[in-house]
Amino acid sequence: MDIGLDISSSVVGISLLNNQGELLYLDHVKFNKKIADIYEKADFFTNWLKTNNHINDKNIKRIFVEENAKHFNVCSSANTITILAKINALISYCTRNYYSAKVYEVNVLTARKRIGFVNHRNDNRNIKEKIYEYTIKHFPEVKQIMENKYKIKLSKTAYDEIDAFIIAYAGQKIYGN
Repeated sequence: MDIGLDISSSVVGISLLNNQGELLYLDHVKFNKKIADIYEKADFFTNWLKTNNHINDKNIKRIFVEENAKHFNVCSSANTITILAKINALISYCTRNYYSAKVYEVNVLTARKRIGFVNHRNDNRNIKEKIYEYTIKHFPEVKQIMENKYKIKLSKTAYDEIDAFIIAYAGQKIYGN
């Protein structure tokens, strides 16, 4: 079994894939806005792992996480990149310790290519929307979970869940099942 994580300072998307690459679980952990300290967020996440019945006793072999951003873009600053790198490292470390599994970093652009996604520049929608649409179209198991979970309104956390799935799926393709 492998876990995919999409880690940010406010939400962690989580996916669980079996050794055949089948999606078994898709969820997220949203940090309470009152928790500002990254170490408290790491503790909160670790407690969530321990109490979540879907993944707390699985035989996890690998943890795939999205590789840290290495350059600035329109929306990022040095401070933002630093905070994200810290929380990424802490959550990865806590997950590694909990499962005694190796952590593999997966480049987001490589992961998107591995699922067959091509970003058409003439489509001006947000990249997250385009990836969500592509993923539910090409992966029926993801579509089914999303439809069951978000019957009325799609939550922004769904994008984190989709990214976690893409990271895990691509990780298995890159490093083998």
